[in-house]
Parts: sequence; structure tokens; C-alpha cells
Amino acid sequence: AQILARLKDDAGRVLVPGFYDGVRAMTQDQRDIYARLPFDERAEARTLGVEPGLVRLALRAGDFAIFASARGGENDYAVVDPRAVVRTAVRRAAAHASTAAHHDRALLLALEEATAYGDVGRALPEVHLVYGARVADLGTLADTAQVLALASEELRGLDPAEPVVILAARKRA
Repeated sequence: AQILARLKDDAGRVLVPGFYDGVRAMTQDQRDIYARLPFDERAEARTLGVEPGLVRLALRAGDFAIFASARGGENDYAVVDPRAVVRTAVRRAAAHASTAAHHDRALLLALEEATAYGDVGRALPEVHLVYGARVADLGTLADTAQVLALASEELRGLDPAEPVVILAARKRA
């Protein structure tokens, strides 16, 4: 746990060398567009089943806005498309922003953080990839290599700089 805690700084930025290679900074035009997007805090809170004030715009990937709400120290996420339709909601999850070129590093980190261990062994998390106009549900696989291979296949052919968000929901072991 201490090793994982040292992988991010106080602002939440990943400290792994090369992790952000290929990630393009947002242009001022993009920032202006995002700032003008409507956000109804009360409506988003109702969608997530939480009190207003607990919902925040956490990330963006492709066509999607990803909202987070905190409950009991864990985050729930809602992936919302441009028509304000919730495409998926993921409970008790961790979110990691990356690019198509570096998704494997971010996915490994997400798997490490969200894998549960119990008396009967380990349970890998439920994994979703959010990019472009797609939300890919990778389900719950039993092996890390399977998750990495399926994610690589899903993202093959994308521009290496394409933003990808990984949502990993902890399961019980």
C-alpha cells in the first residue's frame, strides 16, 4: 500500500517516468468549450443517488464527461455522453486518465489498486475503458494478462495520443 501511495504526488499526478508521454495539453479553445458546457449539479446528484455538493466533473475522454461522487471514502462514477445520457455508472471505483499509447501502464496501476484479496484468492476489478465515442466494458476476467490483451485489442488502431479513461471497480474476493 505504501508503494502505491508513492506513485502519485499530493495533487494526484502520477510520478511514474514516461506515464504522461504523448499526452497533449488542452488548448485554450478546448478549455473554453468545456467551461461553457452545462452542468446541473442537482440533476447529476439525483442520477448518482447522492446529495448535491458531492458530485464533481472528474475527467473527460473523447465525447464523454465523467462525473464522480464520494460515498464513504470511495468514488462512484457516471459516464455521460454529449446528449446528457448516462452511458454507464460504476460504483466503488478508481479512475485513471491515460492515452491509447500508454493505457497498459495505467491499466496495470488500476488493476493493482482495485484488486481485492480474500480467503478464496483474489478478484480482479470490473474494468471499463472510455475513449472517443465508446465505453467498452471489459467485464471481470480472472487473469491480468487477459485484461491487458483485451484492452490492447480494444484500443488497437487508435491515435496514440487519444485520451483513454480507465474505470476499475473493486469486487469482493
